[in-house]
Amino acid sequence: MFTIILALFFVPIHIASLGAVFLHHDRYRLTLGRISLYSTEVKANALILIIAIIFDVIVLAVFLLVKAQTDMLVIYAAIVGMLVVFAGERFFLHAKHND
Repeated sequence: MFTIILALFFVPIHIASLGAVFLHHDRYRLTLGRISLYSTEVKANALILIIAIIFDVIVLAVFLLVKAQTDMLVIYAAIVGMLVVFAGERFFLHAKHND
């Protein structure tokens, strides 16, 4: 359903831009989660993971700055999309916790 909404209301460049925003946001969030998991279970070097997070945040910030200057629709759609994802995640975790 989400794909249909994107196809109806956005041109391909907007869809690609939203994909880039969500990709880099997810990458740094997943890497952040890996720091605690990997440092305790497999003794990974947390410095490498921290450097990856820094680069992902820098790329995301620069991308958002460029989009803010050229196309605010992508910024607004990304904010709405993030809110929908966080609300769905919260609902899912709350429902799973109450089972």
